[in-house]
This record gives sequence, C-alpha cells and structure tokens, in this order.
Amino acid sequence: MKKIFPIFLLTLFQISISCSNGDDGTTPDPITSSNILGSVVLYDSGTSLLDNAGMTVTVENTSPTKSAITDADGNYIINDIEFGTYNLTYTKTGYGTFKIFDLAHNNPVDTNISESPSLGQVSTTEITDLSINVSADNVTIEVSTSPASNNSNPVYIRAFYHTDASVSNTVFTAFSEVLEARIDPNQFTISATTLASLGFQSGTNVYVKVYGDSFFSNDYEDTNEGRRIFPNLNAVSADAVTFTVP
Repeated sequence: MKKIFPIFLLTLFQISISCSNGDDGTTPDPITSSNILGSVVLYDSGTSLLDNAGMTVTVENTSPTKSAITDADGNYIINDIEFGTYNLTYTKTGYGTFKIFDLAHNNPVDTNISESPSLGQVSTTEITDLSINVSADNVTIEVSTSPASNNSNPVYIRAFYHTDASVSNTVFTAFSEVLEARIDPNQFTISATTLASLGFQSGTNVYVKVYGDSFFSNDYEDTNEGRRIFPNLNAVSADAVTFTVP
C-alpha cells in the first residue's frame, strides 16, 4: 500500500494537468466570439401591436454578413460574433430602418440587449396644408392632413424648426416630439419662452415644416452624421411657413 499511494497521487496530478490544458495537453484557445441576442416589439403607425416576426437584425461590417430574423415573440439570436464594437440595423418591409450604434460585444457568455425597442411602421399621413398665427407671446401652427384626423382615428405629426427656408427633416435647428392630431385641421401652440429654449430669440425669423410621423417613430441619433434620424416620416408635406418670434 505504501508503494501504491504515491503512484495514485501522481496519476491524479497528471489527470488534473491534462484537464486544465485540454485533452491533448495543450492550453485551450481563448474565447473570441459569442452570440448577440435581443428582442423587438412591433406596431403599426399608431399604437396597435402587430406580428413581431420577420424583422431582420444585422450586425454591420461582418464578413460574411451576420444577421437573424425575429420570431413570433420578437426574439432573435445572432450567432458567433467576434468580440468588438458594432452597429446593428433593424429592417422589415413597411418599417423605417432603426439602428443601434457602438454596441460593446465582449462577453464570452453572450451579449444580451436588455432594452427591446418599440418600432413602428412608416407613416401614411400626408401634410396637405400649413399655416401660422401669432398672438401675444404664442405661435399657433395649423396643420391639415390626409387622411384627416378625428377622435376615432388620430394621426401623428412632427414639426421641424430652422432659421431659413431650407428647413426639413435633415436640415433643422430644433424639432418637436411626436404630436397627436385628433381634429382637422389640427392646431398646436408653441410659446415664445419655449422657442427661446430651442435657441430662437425674440425677433428671429423661424421657418417651420411638418411631416406625418408614426407614434413609434424609430428615431435615433446617428453618430456618423451627427444628427437625429427620423425613419418613419412621410415625405409628402406642405411648403414650409415662417413667423417672427414674438
């Protein structure tokens, strides 16, 4: 027994070394990739839920291209992505493209995007007429749409402000949140105080352009272009109008 015991210990030591280094006795390669997973919630241009399946989520700048398609629950898994920092694009017919920038993917377990974006379809609302009324310290903007809005069928719009007639969804100084319209024409008012907070002081000429948008507008900050992107706007809009800040 005294001779067998040391041999038994030596055998255990050899097994331990073999297990720690791999079956062939070499050190295992480090983990350099894992999966990216997340989910989405899909809507129409308003607040009605739609089928969450069929949205393609793509990791940019991978070769070959790595992507996955959401299932009925909106879940997706993009397999075997090398560690790094990536941009993700979300696309589906009828929806404006949504993006996530600078996703840090360095987790050997998996990178789980915990926030599920609520994404809407491209707006079908066209702006047919736009006018301005200034009274005291308030500016009232009147907007007509097609289809016309009512309490049963609200539509959603967004305004853009700038200091010259080039104002648009790509050239702007400031923009509104998504506004809900329930009458036609719809009126919304912006005060001189609010305009000042947006950078427009009293006496400044301001141009306004309005577009149909969706409730979930898929907007995001594009770090490459250095501005906000609004993927769900309807391009059909009335000419910009102008006013002088009271």
